[in-house]
Amino acid sequence: MAGVLVQQRLGLARTGATLVAIAAVFIPLDACTFGRDILQLEPSAIWVLASLCCLPIYLVSHLSLYGRTSAILTAAAGGSLVLSLAHPLGADPIWGACGLVGLAGVYLVVAHLLRHGHTNLRWSLFWTAQLATPSWLPVTCFLAGSRVGTA
Repeated sequence: MAGVLVQQRLGLARTGATLVAIAAVFIPLDACTFGRDILQLEPSAIWVLASLCCLPIYLVSHLSLYGRTSAILTAAAGGSLVLSLAHPLGADPIWGACGLVGLAGVYLVVAHLLRHGHTNLRWSLFWTAQLATPSWLPVTCFLAGSRVGTA
């Protein structure tokens, strides 16, 4: 809230974005503390909870500020949600990595659909997809190779 006020009322865009980024770090920390101490959840469930909390909050933050920082956080939260869902579902880690490659395809389609607006979100989704696929493919191959011969 303070970041929004600083950015919109005082016209200090970088300072407001910095305050929003600092506040954004506390969302997963709060979800972790809440999940561990109050709900007494398993670590994998806490990761899902934190990702489910962060994604809509970061998206709403971006839609109100249109900042590049909140757009990057939104794209990262989507990837975190995909990875976090693989473990509680009992899937091998390779499926989480494959899910990120699929998410990259979805990000490219959404970035194309946003070509007339939301410039920072479009930029964030496009470059996240462009960087995530080449960087996660070796991880996927490594995970697949480590599974060979185990049954």
